[in-house]
Amino acid sequence: MLTIKQLKEMDSHTIFAYGADWVAVRGGIHDWAIYKGQGTKEYIRDWGNKVHSEEEIKLLVPCDKESFNMYRD
Repeated sequence: MLTIKQLKEMDSHTIFAYGADWVAVRGGIHDWAIYKGQGTKEYIRDWGNKVHSEEEIKLLVPCDKESFNMYRD
């Protein structure tokens, strides 16, 4: 489960979770986002479509309330 402590300890722009067509990326501060698309993990990070559905976000990256509140929508 993703926690705020883990987010704060990650380097900016780190891909910290991924699947076949999505990546979870830590932002410039201890925020984060999930992007979906086709291609390499880096391509999806840079050019993918951001996930906005709370249900899908929590399904792809289980997270506590505090870290979910840092999701960059």
